[in-house]
Amino acid sequence: MSDNILPLISNPPELKPLYQWMQEKIRHNATFYTIKSSHRPISGTMARIDFLGTGNAFSPKGRFHALAIIDKCISIDAPPTLIYQLRNASINPGSINNILFTHWHADHTFGFPFILLERKYLLRNKKNNNLNIYLRPNG
Repeated sequence: MSDNILPLISNPPELKPLYQWMQEKIRHNATFYTIKSSHRPISGTMARIDFLGTGNAFSPKGRFHALAIIDKCISIDAPPTLIYQLRNASINPGSINNILFTHWHADHTFGFPFILLERKYLLRNKKNNNLNIYLRPNG
């Protein structure tokens, strides 16, 4: 192996404290689920998928961090600009009650504390304020 090529690892040690912090912060008001492979077809009506950002970690001009919202209630990841992107698309951050984290890179997770703050301080009297977090097996 070349000296300038690093092997890929599934759970970088520097992200472990972030993962543990996130688990501790939401343990009291959110549920963690582990996504298992499923080949069952989705039944019912067609889902609405809004791509609010298609950029990368550096958020190129005019393209926000990657973010998809399904049916205005499921967020695929939580980039640093999550709250801004939701408001910019006229989606109430309080309507997000499910977040699926695809992986633990900063550009996919650093908006998470802000949605927790939003829910705690701006939505505290709302009914059905549950937040479900979905993760891949082993984080």
